[in-house]
Amino acid sequence: MNKGIMMWINRKLKGTRDESGFTLIELLVVIVILGILAAILIPKIATSSDEAKKSTCETNMNMIESAAQRYYFDNDAYPALGDLEPDYLNQTPVCPFGDLYTIDATGNVNRAAHAH
Repeated sequence: MNKGIMMWINRKLKGTRDESGFTLIELLVVIVILGILAAILIPKIATSSDEAKKSTCETNMNMIESAAQRYYFDNDAYPALGDLEPDYLNQTPVCPFGDLYTIDATGNVNRAAHAH
C-alpha cells in the first residue's frame, strides 16, 4: 500500500483532524461566558449613570440657590429662575432627568416634574 494512504487511515482511526478552527461547543462556551460578564457589568454601569445624574442635579440646584441668594441680597426679593440670567447665572442649568428647576418664595430651589 501507498505510504500516504496508510497515514490517512491512521489519522482517521486515531480521530485526529487537520482542520483548524473552533468547535461549536467551544463557541457556545465563549458566548455563555460573555453573557455572564454582561449580566454582571450592565447593572453596575446603569447604577453609576443614575448616581452621576443625581449628583449633577444636586450641584445644579446648589448653584441656582446660590445665585438666588445673591439676587436676594441685591434686590430684597427672591427671583424667578429666568431673572438670574445673565447677571447671576451665565446659563440656566438643565436637569439631567429632564425636570424643571423652580425657586419658591423663600429662595429654595426645587425640581418639578417636567410635563412631557
